[in-house]
Amino acid sequence: MDNSGLFLMKKYEKSLLTFIAVCRSNGIIPVLITEPSRFKSTPDKIIYDSFTLKDEFGITYEQFKDVYDLFNDVIRKVGKSNHVTVIDLVDDIPQDRKYMYDCVHFNDYGSR
Repeated sequence: MDNSGLFLMKKYEKSLLTFIAVCRSNGIIPVLITEPSRFKSTPDKIIYDSFTLKDEFGITYEQFKDVYDLFNDVIRKVGKSNHVTVIDLVDDIPQDRKYMYDCVHFNDYGSR
């Protein structure tokens, strides 16, 4: 990962830590949730073909998927190191259109 990726991960970690601190300071029990997606190593053709960040920002599908996975790893790490419950939807929600109508948004079935 390059320096910009490391910077993003640190900023995200800091944001999660801030969220946890604000929750706890207000008597709220924080819970973190990983973000499931249809970003697979070998993506569905429709997902791959609809990926537009390469054209707009020069980010390939593969690069984006790697960073997306790292963000979920940060959620798990921060939760574990701060004794916060993590609901790992990445492990619970299959990566197919039965559950999500696009890359990340649940359809009616997935919402149930």
